[in-house]
Amino acid sequence: MINTIFAEAVDEICSELETAVSKGKNFNDTLQGILQGIVKKHKRIIFNGDNYSAEWTKEAEKRGLPNLRNTPDTLEVIEKDKKYGALFEKYGVLTKEEFKSRNDVYHHAYEMTIAMEANCAITIAKTLVIPAALEYQGVLAETIQKVGSISKKITMLESKKLLVSLVSNVEEALAAVSELEASVASGKSAKKTIASMVKLREAIDALEGIIPKDKWPLPTYAEMMFMM
Repeated sequence: MINTIFAEAVDEICSELETAVSKGKNFNDTLQGILQGIVKKHKRIIFNGDNYSAEWTKEAEKRGLPNLRNTPDTLEVIEKDKKYGALFEKYGVLTKEEFKSRNDVYHHAYEMTIAMEANCAITIAKTLVIPAALEYQGVLAETIQKVGSISKKITMLESKKLLVSLVSNVEEALAAVSELEASVASGKSAKKTIASMVKLREAIDALEGIIPKDKWPLPTYAEMMFMM
């Protein structure tokens, strides 16, 4: 798409130059004027800071620039705004039918990829992380019960808080798995599926901070960061 838009821009510049020269105007002066006009017209897209920062997001909004943050939103804009399809057709890149077909393929590929990632997340959570969490939950509960039975003076308040936190996080993970499974089964919205994956990710991250390393079934963040 970028190459096609670039081709259109070059085509417009060439047409303007050819028209000006045919009317006896100076080539260099005309070119200078065209370039100055381009800079004035598109200066708002130039940002010399960090284009990934929140600062640029706010600045882009002030300048009225679009900020499409995901594939579905981008494909929707491309499909609804007829100028994109017309641009491809004008330069013989794609017909209207081919342009629509390509977008349909992109939509389908994106949805299939998200569904695949979601199913992987569900499998990892159900077969690895949650079983490990439940195992540690049982061990912790049994330990609290046995130690507490020695004497009534042993309250183990902090240990009980840890168990409550663990149980809560396990329940959150299970609920997130159920929500994600329902989203994948519906096959309606990749956005909703991603939102459900984020919830599951947050619950799993919380469990990683509680479950002992020897019981954690996956590489930890620390191991991945410092692994040689």
